[in-house]
Amino acid sequence: MDKNPKRAKFIREATFLLSEKGYKAMTMRELASRLDCDKSNIYNYIASKQALLDQLLFDIADKFHTGLSEIEATSYSAIDKLKEVIRLHIRMTFDNPNKMQIHAYEWRFLEEDRKKLFVNRRKNYEAKISNIVQAGIDEGVFKSGDSEFLRNCILSSIRWLYTWNSPSKKNANPLEVEKNITEFILGGIKK
Repeated sequence: MDKNPKRAKFIREATFLLSEKGYKAMTMRELASRLDCDKSNIYNYIASKQALLDQLLFDIADKFHTGLSEIEATSYSAIDKLKEVIRLHIRMTFDNPNKMQIHAYEWRFLEEDRKKLFVNRRKNYEAKISNIVQAGIDEGVFKSGDSEFLRNCILSSIRWLYTWNSPSKKNANPLEVEKNITEFILGGIKK
């Protein structure tokens, strides 16, 4: 969390506006208006709109990578590691629905070298989840099948959760959602 309250407000408002409008439609002028300041003041917090996108995307990606590294380092069984991966995604989504929306769609607007890095890191992350799934297959607790296909089914089951960022879903209990989605996913791949 940012210790500077003005910068924290800037990031919060920028994240909301970017998730609401999308990268192409959002303007720094709109952000300045939202913050009730001059456009030139925005650049005290961030060098450019591209730098803002980059910071938001890599911040959330770093949190996913850190979380997955911690899960991998455990002595948990494959099934327990998969439960922790699901928990990580659900908690990150409930804590940061706007960032998760940006993470899902706006990466396409990164500059080419940063986009390539982002995609490579995502592939690495996904490969690690495939390894957990393959370990479960090898342990005989998951149905046999293509670990990449199973991984994509698992991730597809949890990536949409940011869409619950609506007033009608504000009271959703993350623990109940986690339990229901975990049971749904495991029910599909467990032997």
